[in-house]
Amino acid sequence: MTVPASHDFAAAVRSGLGWGMLPPLQADGPIAAGEIVVLEGDPIDVPLFWQQWDLRSPLLDRVARVVVDEARRALSPA
Repeated sequence: MTVPASHDFAAAVRSGLGWGMLPPLQADGPIAAGEIVVLEGDPIDVPLFWQQWDLRSPLLDRVARVVVDEARRALSPA
């Protein structure tokens, strides 16, 4: 099975195809709904990095800035 995106990975975990580490934005709802359970142990914070091809354009630069700004707003700092 291929899980090319984080949404697909979260869906695979919710479907019971295995265990996985999901960020709170993808895990909180399914945990509250009883679709997934939290394994024992302390949470693990990991740094996330945005990467893109070394192809410069005003549009791609703007997309990168928006993604990084939104991640800073929505995610907990590592």
